[in-house]
Amino acid sequence: MTQPEWPHYALSGRTVHMYDTTRIITDATVKLYPSMMIYDVSPDMQSAVVDTSGFFQFDTVYPGLYSIQVYRDEYRVVSKEININYSDRFLQVS
Repeated sequence: MTQPEWPHYALSGRTVHMYDTTRIITDATVKLYPSMMIYDVSPDMQSAVVDTSGFFQFDTVYPGLYSIQVYRDEYRVVSKEININYSDRFLQVS
């Protein structure tokens, strides 16, 4: 028996400096770690490289709880818990 296609969404965002949100952070890596899914899916950790405008995107994100982490040389790691609920989401990580 084939499992049905579960609904999934896109998660995109920008990385900015935490004390000056007009200052874009480039050359960073954003990692998305699933922690608790609503559906019976087991997605892997996803990784995206931030572009020159600070933009990143994950195209297949299932509803549930995630930890998102931003890494860049000479900066501390920023980690945030997020909940994806049945819609595409834009996130500003600072």
